[in-house]
Parts: sequence; structure tokens; C-alpha cells
Amino acid sequence: MFRGIRYLFRLVFRLEKKYIIMLLLSELANASMVITNIVLPKYILDALFGEKRMTGWAVKYCILYAGLVTLFGISIASFKYASEKARDSLYTKYSILQGRQFLNMGYEQLEMPEFLKLRDQSARYINAYGFAGIIPVTIMLFGKVVTILTLLAVILTLDIRICLIFLMIALANLFMIAKNKRKIVQKDKEIAEAERKRDYFAGVFEDKKYAKELRMYPILDWFLGLYAKEYDSVSTYKKAQNKSRRKNNALRILTDTLQLLLAYVYLIVYSLKGKISVGEFTLYLSGMAVFNNTVLDIANTVIDLKQYNEYFEPFRQFTEYLGHIGNGTKHIKDTKGITIEFRNVSFRYPGQSDYALKNINLKLTTNEVICIVGENGAGKTTLIKLLLRLYRVSEGEILLNGININSYETEDYFNHFSVVFQDYKLFAASLKENIILNLEDQTGEQENLKRAIEVSGTAEVLSEKGINEDASVFKLFDETGIEFSGGESQKIAFARALYKDAPILLLDEPSSALDPLSEAKLLENLSVVSKGKLSIFISHRLTSAKICNRILVFREGELVEDGTHEQLMEQAKFYAELYRMQSGLYKQG
Repeated sequence: MFRGIRYLFRLVFRLEKKYIIMLLLSELANASMVITNIVLPKYILDALFGEKRMTGWAVKYCILYAGLVTLFGISIASFKYASEKARDSLYTKYSILQGRQFLNMGYEQLEMPEFLKLRDQSARYINAYGFAGIIPVTIMLFGKVVTILTLLAVILTLDIRICLIFLMIALANLFMIAKNKRKIVQKDKEIAEAERKRDYFAGVFEDKKYAKELRMYPILDWFLGLYAKEYDSVSTYKKAQNKSRRKNNALRILTDTLQLLLAYVYLIVYSLKGKISVGEFTLYLSGMAVFNNTVLDIANTVIDLKQYNEYFEPFRQFTEYLGHIGNGTKHIKDTKGITIEFRNVSFRYPGQSDYALKNINLKLTTNEVICIVGENGAGKTTLIKLLLRLYRVSEGEILLNGININSYETEDYFNHFSVVFQDYKLFAASLKENIILNLEDQTGEQENLKRAIEVSGTAEVLSEKGINEDASVFKLFDETGIEFSGGESQKIAFARALYKDAPILLLDEPSSALDPLSEAKLLENLSVVSKGKLSIFISHRLTSAKICNRILVFREGELVEDGTHEQLMEQAKFYAELYRMQSGLYKQG
């Protein structure tokens, strides 16, 4: 039980220790308030209704009582406010920490259902039971223990037997509550997967990228049915949870009533015998009631912490996933003479039996402009993902300047690549920020930006729309923002890669959304910007491959041809067949 708690406290103390300190102070103030509310009224009542009426002392006790209650009330409110601010800061710092860990993990994990399930369970542990649950509940336990020890000292001055009776009733109650809480936690763990599916289907209706398909195809009722199915699953789990909670509440009410009746009977008997005063009657009655509730709260808290700890294992597994890709220590020294070598590289995706790439052997060097071609599913994009360390090879190794790529420090390695992915993304920021991203400290920023905009064809887009690079992309935060077309967005993504100006340029289908004229200009500019670099691009349009000094042909995960356009046409193999087929289609069109 304590392993998960220790881990969380160490994590919180490292990120935001003020959160723990404020919660501790708040609990001490709260315990002091409880004791004050029980003890001081006894002295006030005895001063007013005792054998000797002492009105002056009653007034003094009232003033002291009011002062302490005010002081503790203000303290509790202040500490609570400070703890909430510290908790918000903690969530922010943890999100940043987790974000950095996400970037260092294996990219392939993002596509694994097992990982996604662990992510959801981990988020539930941290958000529902961790920072906002386990931490304050554990510290509250400390405050409750202080309260119960003080109350025990008070009640034992009357009769130890009443304490033992209360404890026996509380333990019987707790046995049933613990049983029901185990059912609640089990359902809570099962509900995570159903909630993830439900939220996905619900998100489809609100996501702009699905809007056209939902309107143009008869799939609305189908999706509503899927959503309703998952919604019903979640509702079934929650009904079972609520049933267990109602049982717990009923047991709590029953035992509270029984213990309160026992306390009244016991104290009335003592009062009639003249063994206690009016003030002592209220002291013991309040003390017994609070004692009973505090004992139950402590036991419930221990049960909750034990149940919450069941979520720690998924959280631990999740954090291990986040550290999947190790960070090397070496740095790339020679950036002007890059050599990349694939040695007997094979790869298959997690959970798949077939290889996506099989025994790839090739060398790539600076000043080469390489085009990778092949049918869909031939392994072209997979090759790029392996080179970028988004996936680890299943067999063999990839070397950069003779060193395994996993030996390089991650950030340094990524800094040597300018990439335009096939599924590139623009951000809701200014166009300039979309191009330079976090590279604003780069020397010659404005000149590099202007060059990237010109060479990529983005300048023509700005001119046609009458805007500049400070225009907002998307209307999410700016109603004057621009919704660029696919071809225009692709030019901006190309400008981003050019601005980075890394020694290795990777382009995955860089002209897929461009018109023929824009494609011709891009290819012309590509030959210019590729000087002094290793440039690799994937294309389905084999006419684009003619500008390259080397073409790699992939088929069913294997590298089947390697050469210039002229050499491959002379060999009259697979590439020549594809080229003639495409040329024939263009002529027919």
C-alpha cells in the first residue's frame, strides 16, 4: 500500500513541496478547530450553570472561544487557498514533465491499445486519486490521528468501556464498507476502457476533420449506435458503483444512529447519578460523536488508500513506457560529410507477424538527392520512421557516421533533420511561428525566414491572400485567422523544413497536395536547397524521381532496385513498369 504513496509524495515534494506543507498546516488548524469546539463550550456552560455561577469567566471563555474559532477558520481558509494554488502549479509542472517524457518514449507505443489503456488508467490515478486524492487524504489521515488521540484522552477520563463498544461497532461497519469499496474500485478500473471508447465516438461529432464524412455518407446512425453502446456500458458500470455506495451510506447512517443513542443513554445515566456536570455532558457527548466519526474516517481513509494503490501498478507500467527510448550521450561531429548506413535492417510493427521491411542494406551520403518509390505498403515511410528513431529496428542496425543512431543524444540527433511528414500538422499560431517554431534564437532569423517563404512557394500564397507572416493560422483563437488549403498548407510545412536548414532533408510525399505547376517549382527549388545536404523524399509520382541522382525502389518490404532513372529504365524491371504505367495514365489524361 505504501509503495505508491511514497512514490507520489517524493514526486510531489520534488515538483511542488508547498502543496504538502499547506495541506499539513490546514489539517493541523482543522484538528485544533475540532478540539476547540468540543472543549471550550464545556467551560462556558459550567461557568453559567455550575454550582457557582461565574458570569465573568463565561464571558471570557466566550471571547476566547470566538477568537480561536475565528483564527482557526481564517487559517484553514488561507491554507486551503494556498494549497489549491500549489496544486494547480503541481499539475502544470507534472504536465510539463510528462510531456517531456512523452517525447522521449517509443513512438510505436502511441499506436498500441495496451499503452493507451495504461495511459487512461494512469491519468485516472494521478488526476482522480493521486494529486487530488491520495496526497490530501494521506495528510488528512495525519490530522485525524491528532484529533483521535486528543479525544481519546478526554473520553478515557469517563469510562474506557464506552470507547471499546464504539470501536467494536465501527469495526463491524468497516468490514462491510471495505467489501463494497473493493467492488467500486474494480468497476472503476473496468470503466476506463469503455470511457475511452465513448469519448472517442463523442469527439468525432465535434471534430472538424470528420465533419464532411459525417455529412456526405450515411454513417451518422451507425456512429450514434456505437456511441450509445459505449455510453450504456459506462452507465452499467456506474450503476453498480452507485449501488455499492448506497450500501456504504446506509451502513454509515445505521451505525451513527446506534452509537449516538448509546452515547445519550450512557451520559444521561451518569448525569442522573450526579457524576458529570452539564458542561461535561456536552463535552463527552460531542467528544463521543466526533470520536465515532473520526474512527470511521480514519478506517475509511486507510481502506481508500489501499484501494487507490491498486491503480499504482498501471501507473508504474505507464511511466516505464515513457522511458522506453533511451537517450544516448554521443553528439554528431561531422555535419558536412554525413553518411547513413542500413545494415541488415528488418522491422515488423508491434503485434504483427509479417515484416514491413526485410534485410535492408544501403548507404546514403551528403550531396545525394534520393527518391524512394514503390507501391502503397512497400515500406517507404517505415524506412523514414526507422531513420528518425520513431521506431527501433527489429533486426540489424542503422549507423550515422559509423555510430549506431541510438547512441546519439536524442535532441542533438533530431536537430540534424528537417522533415516534412506526409501527415504534417500546422498549429493555431501565426504563420511565422508555424515556420520558425522554437528556433527564434537562430542567427539571421529574418533572412532565413524570407528565404524559406520564397523557396517553398509560401510567398505566392501570402501575396494572393494579401497577408503577411504575422497572420493567424486557423480561426481557433483569432476570427481573422486563415484556413489554408491542402496545397497551401504543404508549402508552409516545406518552409518550416527549409527554415530549420538541417544537414538531412526528409520529405514524405512533398507534392501530394500541389498542382502540377507548384510541383514543378518545388522540384526545381529542391535541387537548389539540396546542395551540401543529404536529401531524401518519397513520391508516388515517378516523374518527380527524374530530378534525383539516385532512386530506391521498394516492393513488399524489400529494396529491389537502386540506381538513376536512366539506369533503372534500361534494366526494364519493376521501376520501368511503374513508370510506363504512370506515363500512360498522364497521356490518357
